[in-house]
Amino acid sequence: MTIIVIGAVVILVSVLLLAFVFMKSNQVNLTGKTEEKPEWMQSLPPQETVAATKARGAGIGFYSHDEGEQLAAPFAEQLEDILRAKVEAHPELKNVKIDLGTGEGFNLDI
Repeated sequence: MTIIVIGAVVILVSVLLLAFVFMKSNQVNLTGKTEEKPEWMQSLPPQETVAATKARGAGIGFYSHDEGEQLAAPFAEQLEDILRAKVEAHPELKNVKIDLGTGEGFNLDI
């Protein structure tokens, strides 16, 4: 009898914790207005991204992305900009072209 009561309490606590996690996860909107985003998304992108964006003449946005893209897309672009800056600074790798993107299954494609 004691085991049944303990098992029921454990299941009840597990369900309550799971419900709490789901409720908290719905409170963060990563594609909303800047004031609603986490602090790490309210700052400028890395300097390599700023330089690459200015070179393309595209202008600077605060982690903005096309609504049709997954959220990982702007981060892939920033990684690509950082990697390109490092490669262009290296004399032997200067002519290597790098393109990163999100592939099927949301994996990083190079």
